[in-house]
Amino acid sequence: MEGADEIHGLRFWNGDPTVQLLEADDELGGMLLERCLPGYMLCSEPEEKQDLVIARLLKRLWRRSTSLNSTHAFRHLSELLNTWRQETLDQAQYWPDAGLVQEGLQIFQALGKPAPTDTLIATDLHAGNVLRSQREPWLVVDPKPFIGDPPYDVVQHLHN
Repeated sequence: MEGADEIHGLRFWNGDPTVQLLEADDELGGMLLERCLPGYMLCSEPEEKQDLVIARLLKRLWRRSTSLNSTHAFRHLSELLNTWRQETLDQAQYWPDAGLVQEGLQIFQALGKPAPTDTLIATDLHAGNVLRSQREPWLVVDPKPFIGDPPYDVVQHLHN
């Protein structure tokens, strides 16, 4: 579910600042991507450098939902959060603290509400999904595009 729009996102960003999508089979989800050389991951760099690189990449990735003139309609982050919410509800018998989990699920629901400041976000951007390349110093791989609140991307980096 999370990666269903990855091909569309790579087409939309068109290598700015992602890897180039050279060919794709939308039906199968297969992709031929630009090769990144030397190709090592940003997570091999000191954390301070990771933070700066991620911040620069995010500034380039984020596009206002009102300015998206793509032929593909990206899903809202609330769809992803609702999927995770349902998966959590399905596991209720395993919750160690039902009150705490319910409170977290309410926060999930509140954070996923559409807002005028929503942008196209990558949702899985962290230092393991950024590779050293020759075309640009660093390129994003494996974006999972959704329309949502930009700080969501920052939190993904910090969690990783």
